[in-house]
Amino acid sequence: MNILLGLTDNKDIMIIQALLLLESRSVSIDEVHYIRTAGEEIENDIQNYYAAKNVRVLTNSLPNFGILKSENDYLVQEDELLKWYVEKSKIASNLYVFIGGGHKLHSLALQKCAFLFGAADVFHMFVNVKRDEEPKTIDEIKVAIDSKTILYASLGKEPGWPALLNLSSSMTMDGNTIRNLTQKIGERTIHQINEYPFESITLLPSAAISWLNESANENDADFILRLPKVELHCHLGGFAAFGEDLIKVREAADDSYKVDPVKLITKPYKWPMPEKVCPLDAYMKLGDNNGSYILKNIGCLKRQIELLYDHLILQNIGYAEVRCSPFNYSSDEFTGLDILQIIQLHFDIQMAEAKKIREFWCHVNLIIIATRTDNGDIRKIEDHLQLARVAESNSKLEGNAK
Repeated sequence: MNILLGLTDNKDIMIIQALLLLESRSVSIDEVHYIRTAGEEIENDIQNYYAAKNVRVLTNSLPNFGILKSENDYLVQEDELLKWYVEKSKIASNLYVFIGGGHKLHSLALQKCAFLFGAADVFHMFVNVKRDEEPKTIDEIKVAIDSKTILYASLGKEPGWPALLNLSSSMTMDGNTIRNLTQKIGERTIHQINEYPFESITLLPSAAISWLNESANENDADFILRLPKVELHCHLGGFAAFGEDLIKVREAADDSYKVDPVKLITKPYKWPMPEKVCPLDAYMKLGDNNGSYILKNIGCLKRQIELLYDHLILQNIGYAEVRCSPFNYSSDEFTGLDILQIIQLHFDIQMAEAKKIREFWCHVNLIIIATRTDNGDIRKIEDHLQLARVAESNSKLEGNAK
């Protein structure tokens, strides 16, 4: 169903002009819905015209008859316009939105509705006659359109925000809710990427959202790499298990703790995307050259953090929660608390350096975990729990790793 939406004060004839302009473009309108902010009953000749064309007409009014005396008056009336528009969008196949009538603020609010909830076209009109010589009857309007005295001015199609359309079909939407959603997006900058609301995906067109709902495949690798991401399950000791990264970590060893030789560990075929499922016991041994095997050495630990942070940046990860077990890296020289402070401070250094040279950087928070045990000794678990309590109570500085 094609619906014409508009608003006017007491000039109902303007809606007729909009209707006839659409007809001149071969657009057939089934219903006309518009808001009147002034005037008495619709004149009989206009009502008869709609009836003769078998076009249903519904009119609404705004609070306080559309009179604006304060900002609050406008917000209340904008709320009514938004709710009215949402209701119309539920029943229409195509909405044609005329913004040429009524108070300019009301027209802007109607245009905003089209932007948020979509429209087949948003349009205005040019009237190329002197102010006192505008067409005043339906016949005069037809002549003016035929002679190009009245011209159609399209502002274009508005796809709307798909998520808002979905929300509007499942819940009651008021102006305050809509303003909060849109302002949360509009007020963000790239420097606040780790605080972006998920609603920002609604800025994408429907076709893109449909594509995102499809299953990923190998051809999407570059796209996925470019996406900003969050990493919610990353183990500090599970990084740099093989290859060049492991070599770089080992080369950074200092004299704080002895680093033993590399163990011979065979990677599954086509690792890290093996063709066959890797059994859990074999998988658990893949990281035996890292973790507590070398991270008791402070030089290795710091280099591990640097390389991991570089990897997070390379993968476009804007927020990461890194799991660590500080007591697993403690020694006679460094307690579990010492190790945690080194980890926290070194991630803070990486973040500070990244902020200086990059628009996109990764914020890291730490999760303290304890290694499972099957021998009944839970002392290290208790140590990590106590360390987590102490660390949380002393980790209040915004922008730093917590």
